[in-house]
Amino acid sequence: MKFLMNCFFIFIAQSFFIQNLSALEVYRVQVDWSPISQFRLGSLIKEDSGTHALYQRVLKEEPRGSFKATLRDPLGGEPTQYAAIGTGYNYKELVRSLTFRFRPFKNPHLLTVLGENPRTGQLEVVAEQVVDPKKFVSLDVKPLIVKTLQKPLRQESLILTFYSENYKLGREEQFWVDAKKMTEWLNEGFPGIENFEIRAAFSSSNYSENAFDELRDLLNSEGSSIEQNYFIPESPTFLGFYFPYWIKNMFDRYYDIIYPTSEIKMRNGMGQTQYDYPIVITDSKNRYASATFNAFAALPSNNKESKLMLLHEFGHYYGLQEEYSSTGTELLIAPEMVEPWSQNITFNSDEATVKWKELIKDDYGIFEGGYGGLQIPHKHTYIPSRSCAMNYQTGKDFCDVCKKAILEKIDFDLGH
Repeated sequence: MKFLMNCFFIFIAQSFFIQNLSALEVYRVQVDWSPISQFRLGSLIKEDSGTHALYQRVLKEEPRGSFKATLRDPLGGEPTQYAAIGTGYNYKELVRSLTFRFRPFKNPHLLTVLGENPRTGQLEVVAEQVVDPKKFVSLDVKPLIVKTLQKPLRQESLILTFYSENYKLGREEQFWVDAKKMTEWLNEGFPGIENFEIRAAFSSSNYSENAFDELRDLLNSEGSSIEQNYFIPESPTFLGFYFPYWIKNMFDRYYDIIYPTSEIKMRNGMGQTQYDYPIVITDSKNRYASATFNAFAALPSNNKESKLMLLHEFGHYYGLQEEYSSTGTELLIAPEMVEPWSQNITFNSDEATVKWKELIKDDYGIFEGGYGGLQIPHKHTYIPSRSCAMNYQTGKDFCDVCKKAILEKIDFDLGH
């Protein structure tokens, strides 16, 4: 098996700048949020980040997600494209913008965005506006070096792109080493790896030593919150990630996670090249990471737990929830939600009807726990296994329930 895995990993010394003949144009729609104005249409960008798989999956309605977007033909009213993003109703506070990518369209379409009600968890209309394709502007091209690290073993494929973050000038070679290391980790048994074309995209983060002073001051200030600091300064790094001090009033472990200080800065950087799955590698040994459904995953390059963090955070990208119970999570679900949409957590303790009933056996069942120790009034949360990568304390690999969920999501993402 080890020999097969070694044969399977192919490092291809191919590099190119962002011009890519296989790239497909997408229309990127940003919906901005603030505690004052709530939701409103933001930037409309044309970029060559599209893939053949994206062109197929936007034609199907995504069954999961805390924020869902639909494009409709204003004349017929029928849906033409779909997209979904985010885990939990607080996702809007974390990124302050929602980004959806669609195939190009010729005529104006009605954009409808649904969001989770923070109390009931029900999806409600939070924004609706006609989007005119003539108002999209082309993404500014910036220097970016892209290397293909691994070709897929199957004809139908998804592009996983590792992006550099916080790598300063002179650290480019280290980024290629880090991206190759993470590719090797995925080849040790990540579900569906045979469908992945893996690439790495490098742009240096050039900033002075005092560039973070304003951000650090806000990070350490008393009472700093989303209401007080909605217009926050951008992190000077390539993709603009930083500790989300603006949510410290709702999540006291904000210093253990990183999120973009500017959604458009992050998306403009990622949009310079193709991706289905964007994973951000930060040049750091610190233990912080983040990920959310259909949005991004981010983790440090050189922490002693980076390998497990890669699996755990990538699992969040596919919609999987926390299975540990000792600390909190920013991926909050509404307290009155009937049933979480994540594949590996439930309020249902009935073996005959639980969502993973076909996998119940000696090692899998219905165990009370999970969801970062969050206490939901009058409800208990249950998980399928005592050992899984979605539980930092007990697992080093995915349980069968999570493997099945990832494979099903990959199949959806391929457009099946």
